[in-house]
Amino acid sequence: MPQVRPLYNNYAEYYDLLHSQKNYANEVKKLKKVIDDFKISSGDDLLDVACGTGRHLSYFKNYFTCSGIDFHKSMLKVARRNVKNVTFKQADMETFKIQKQFDIISCLYGGISYTLSLRKLQTTLANFVRHLKPGGVVIIEPYFSEKQFTPNKPTLSTIERKNIKIARLSLSWRKGNLASRKMIMTIVEKDEGVFSFEDTRDIALFSRSEILQSMKDVGLKTIRLKNQITSDFDLYVGVKI
Repeated sequence: MPQVRPLYNNYAEYYDLLHSQKNYANEVKKLKKVIDDFKISSGDDLLDVACGTGRHLSYFKNYFTCSGIDFHKSMLKVARRNVKNVTFKQADMETFKIQKQFDIISCLYGGISYTLSLRKLQTTLANFVRHLKPGGVVIIEPYFSEKQFTPNKPTLSTIERKNIKIARLSLSWRKGNLASRKMIMTIVEKDEGVFSFEDTRDIALFSRSEILQSMKDVGLKTIRLKNQITSDFDLYVGVKI
């Protein structure tokens, strides 16, 4: 069962503002080139897993016939409001069932790391492959590997717009094979006043070899690319043979 996070469940309308620094258009432009370089199948059906508010899909739809799944209803509510001509479905990435196969399955910005264990990573990837056409590609972008993660580093970020100010304090620490983070966010918004909420998440710290082997074990020919999309993380591409 995926984690139910307050940010995704109760405050989804603030998610895009918190990630306003991401250049989704440029990311999708680069991902399109990766897809063109590796995809062998001839179709253009794309499924974005853990699609969140649909920001990648808002640009993917310019090139592909798109669908998105996410576990959190509130995130999908924002996605449906902001992104038209895309099919959205609430589903768990490990167990979803869709009566079709896709040419591209993407799981970006750390989404795959919420599987939390190597076993769940493998069953999730196997589910991706079941929904992938021969010659299709899987693109995953895990969060930090165990070597990339730096624990116990306090962070403070702020966002300022005309009618809203947000301050976010967070701290991450190692918990077995997981990186655990606690965040406290305070929002000052015109006509809404001042309020705060706390959000905690766990993500898996998979090694590069674990990811590559897991993708290989489910029938994907896999490579790790230098990630020019989110420079802190790795990017993996697997082709269904």
